[in-house]
Amino acid sequence: MTTTAQQTATAKRKAPRVFEQVCDRIREELAAGRISPGDRLPAERELASQLGVSRSAIREALRSLEMSGILSLEKGVGGGAYVRHASADGLSRSMHDLLFLSKVPLEQLTEVRSALLTLAVRTACGRATLSDLVDLETNISDTRSAYERGRIDEAIAHIGAFYELLGKAAHNDVLVVIISSLTSTVRALLEQTDVVLEPEFEVGRRAIVEAIRQHDEDEAEAKLRRHIGALERFVATHPRSEVA
Repeated sequence: MTTTAQQTATAKRKAPRVFEQVCDRIREELAAGRISPGDRLPAERELASQLGVSRSAIREALRSLEMSGILSLEKGVGGGAYVRHASADGLSRSMHDLLFLSKVPLEQLTEVRSALLTLAVRTACGRATLSDLVDLETNISDTRSAYERGRIDEAIAHIGAFYELLGKAAHNDVLVVIISSLTSTVRALLEQTDVVLEPEFEVGRRAIVEAIRQHDEDEAEAKLRRHIGALERFVATHPRSEVA
């Protein structure tokens, strides 16, 4: 039977730390519209006085909010804590950290990413601009160039960016955030397994872009599924030492 002392100890362990309470207060101010992107927060001493906490708690809260992408901490003349304008970067980083540290199986990540990429390419068929198509084509060329120069890590980074560009071509910010997070996590896991992808897979990427250019949703999805399937089979059967 749980004693009162045990219940009290459990409650204390679960209670948010002071800096977390400060983070919550600042988020509440943002949600209420009392502070806005671009605004500078009061100095540490003033914030500590307003909230009734120590300056060290304020500093820890500001660092936490900076890591979350909510604040930008500037130094020098005119420096201070500024509210950042809306960006998916903070959420993307947080999601990547959560997935990576939780050791989610690679198979689960690729399954979800494939489903979202399918949605992205179908949506991109109706929304992609000329600029989006140019970005995708440039990315493919940059990937080939990196391989030819022996810059394998750079090439792998370009491949990851290709899928993020597919999300951007759909012009859906939520898709961009999630695809970016999943792609960076998958890339990190692949780097641990020492896998290198063959440059010949660029044919599949070009086929996807061409289907988007033709506004053919079914063809774009078919090309994407074929491409991802080939990649997954390759990754499962080729360690780096065999293909480097």
